[in-house]
Amino acid sequence: MDSLWIPVIVSIIIAWLVSIYVLNRKKVLEKHHMSLSGPILLVHTEKGKGIIQKIAKKKFWKYFGNFVIVLCVFVMIIMMIMLCWSAIIATQIPAKMAISPRLMIGLPVINPIIPLWYGLLGLIIALVVHEFSHGILSAFAKIKIKSLGVLFLILPLGAFVEPDEEELKKVKKIKRIRVYAAGPGMNMIVALICALIFSWSFMGSVSPVHDGVLVTGVEEDSPAESILSPGALITSFNDTPIKNIDDFGDAIGLTKSGQTINITIYYNHVFSNRSVTLANRYNYTKNEKHNGTGYFGINYADVNALPDRLGRPFSSAKSFTGVFGNSMFYIALPLWGLSPFHSPITDVYEIHGLWSFLPANAFWVLANIFYWVFWINLMLGLTNALPAVPLDGGYIFKDGADSFFGKFIKNDKKREKHVNALCYTVALFILFLILWQIIGPRLSLIGL
Repeated sequence: MDSLWIPVIVSIIIAWLVSIYVLNRKKVLEKHHMSLSGPILLVHTEKGKGIIQKIAKKKFWKYFGNFVIVLCVFVMIIMMIMLCWSAIIATQIPAKMAISPRLMIGLPVINPIIPLWYGLLGLIIALVVHEFSHGILSAFAKIKIKSLGVLFLILPLGAFVEPDEEELKKVKKIKRIRVYAAGPGMNMIVALICALIFSWSFMGSVSPVHDGVLVTGVEEDSPAESILSPGALITSFNDTPIKNIDDFGDAIGLTKSGQTINITIYYNHVFSNRSVTLANRYNYTKNEKHNGTGYFGINYADVNALPDRLGRPFSSAKSFTGVFGNSMFYIALPLWGLSPFHSPITDVYEIHGLWSFLPANAFWVLANIFYWVFWINLMLGLTNALPAVPLDGGYIFKDGADSFFGKFIKNDKKREKHVNALCYTVALFILFLILWQIIGPRLSLIGL
């Protein structure tokens, strides 16, 4: 982001915070059916209650509620396993590769990998889906809905549904758990639907204009920096035709430091020939066995990776490890700089089939929208399934723990004390696991 915009954005945020604080103190917000939740403005309304109650009359929601309970419990277990695994390997990660705290905040602008407009649209859809799912299951359980409304954080951020908390506490546990599971469960279902549309419909409609390897990144002060940019397609290297990453690996493995080689690239819809003198790989890796071998300095991927691994993400997976690896690649596209898709990367693909009638720019905008709606919904659903209050998963876990302890402890107050102690312990443990992913890799910087 241009540094000139930073003071403007900071000024807008300060003006927002001061304005809503003053209006709240003067009771202006309350007079106009508004309230605050931290820096977020909640605009309350009665409109929409009838629609939710009408939708909630279907018996379908009972089966849906039972399904999302199972889904959330399953995801809860998987997320805990992954958090523990990440914590175990944290100290093995080099400090320079450690995750940034900003990457753990799922908000556009703050998180550098989330694009502003795609991220904002995805967040609005995810919050609307999440909150209205809570509302529908609340209405199905005959719990009063106090109000609906819109969330603002300068811009519209989403919607909310506010069930009566006292009535929610009094209903049967199974009904209450359905309400809690509805939000993250529906987020994950929407994520799956968008992923299917994105993969089968959009990425199934693209193919590369030529075989080769796609440059996804260029190392600073490397030989490649003077002649290449991300998005270039290398079709020939050292006079060797390149069809895939294996061809490229073999070709560069035969080069020597100081050798001048020719390459052919496709960039901005044009093929061109260029030459470059390779560096000594040892100077970059400090590994003696690399001394004297050629070094180019790019990050790259098979040009077929997008249509193959995104259009058919599990077709090439032969084992659980393959499924897991392809899933991580699919989710981590923003980390590789491959989403949102933009020129010149999109220039190396042709559109055919269902979407061929669209201009290329419109096609990729739609593809990006579906990917980011998938991504934001998935992240919101997975996060809210964690067994830590005040997340939805925390309340599911709390009611589950209460049922478990109820088999052994009949005294309500004593049981509540044990349940609260367990829930606080688990929540603190999860917080530790998350923070350890930031702290663990950086212990080497202080000599630990």
